[in-house]
Amino acid sequence: MTARDCSPFEHASPVATELTYEAGVASVALLGVSSYAKTLVGAFSVLAAEHIPVLMIAYSETATGHDISIALKEAYAARAYRAFHSVADQLSYQTLVEETGLARISLSGVGMVSNPGVASRMFIALQDVRATVRMLSTSEMKISCVIEGRLLNRAVRSVGKAFSVP
Repeated sequence: MTARDCSPFEHASPVATELTYEAGVASVALLGVSSYAKTLVGAFSVLAAEHIPVLMIAYSETATGHDISIALKEAYAARAYRAFHSVADQLSYQTLVEETGLARISLSGVGMVSNPGVASRMFIALQDVRATVRMLSTSEMKISCVIEGRLLNRAVRSVGKAFSVP
């Protein structure tokens, strides 16, 4: 019997160990932001002042500026939209969009960091049920997607099956 050095990530644990999900999610997006640093500070200061918790944040640079999308519980969506609208001149966005009827699905596990292809497998599982990813957040041990709420149950079954997670 020989000893070998084993990385903490080299073990027989499953790729993913937990699948969590929630319905009743909404998105409020500030599109065409010209001063993203000022808008980031302003937008999240507004949410903090309104005591609105944030579930996820997506940021992207586009040809027309920057887009900031914020996922939150549906119960807070109208309040967040009104708050952003009331300080529109300070936030420097072109368009404000609210979308309700969404859901969040998250897959996590320590095996994700050492197994390439986790995101690909998850996106294939979501594509199999025709779920469009509206927002995406990842870390070494977790991937979360905001999708259409009407497809949540099918998405949970598909992702669960793809990773053998109940």
